[in-house]
Amino acid sequence: MFSFPWLRYRVNAPSDGVETLLQLNYKFNKKNNVYFRYKHETKSLNNADVYVNRLIETKKDNFRLNGTFQLSPSFRYKFRVEYVNYRKGSDYNHDGYAVSQTLSFKQTNLPVSFHFTFVYFDTYSYDERIYGYENDVLYAYSFPSYYYKGARYVFNIKYTINKYLDFWAYLARTNYFDRNVVSSGLNEINGNHKTDLHLQIRVKF
Repeated sequence: MFSFPWLRYRVNAPSDGVETLLQLNYKFNKKNNVYFRYKHETKSLNNADVYVNRLIETKKDNFRLNGTFQLSPSFRYKFRVEYVNYRKGSDYNHDGYAVSQTLSFKQTNLPVSFHFTFVYFDTYSYDERIYGYENDVLYAYSFPSYYYKGARYVFNIKYTINKYLDFWAYLARTNYFDRNVVSSGLNEINGNHKTDLHLQIRVKF
C-alpha cells in the first residue's frame, strides 16, 4: 500500500494505491527451474477533461511464466511468456503480451561466449508495455519496454582476446509492424525499425 501526499508524474493531485504480487517457483534441479508470477496494481492517473486533469482509477494485471533450462554444459535456454491487462475507468480495457526466448553459450576452455534473444510483442498502447531484461556490455544492462506490435532481436558477445584484453558487443534491433515512425521529438526515426549498438574493450594491467 502506498500514498503520495503531493503531485507526481502524470498525477496532478494527492493519490494512493495498492500493489500485490504472488510468485510460485519450481526447481527441477540446481540448473533447471520455472516460476509463475501474478502482479496486480491499482493506482490513480490523470484523465484529460475539458478544462483540467482529474484523477481516474487504473488497474493492471500481469501474468508471467518463466523457465530456465541447461540444455548441455555449454548451452542454456530461457523462455518467458507475459500477458498484461490494463483498465482505466469504465470505458478503457485493453491487453497485450510478449514472448521471449534466449539461447546462451559459454564454455570455460573457449575465449568466446554469447547470448541471443528473440522477442515478439503485441500490445494496444504504451500503457500495456511489458519490460524485459537483456544482457549488455560489461557493467551495463538493458531493460527495454515492449509496446505496440513488433519483434526484437538481440545479440550479445564477449571475446577474450588475451589475458589483457576483453571485447564486448551488443546489437539490438526492433522492427515495428504497425507504424512507420519510431519515437518522437529529437529521437524520432523515420522508419519502422530501431537499432542499438554498444561496443566495449577492457584493458587489464
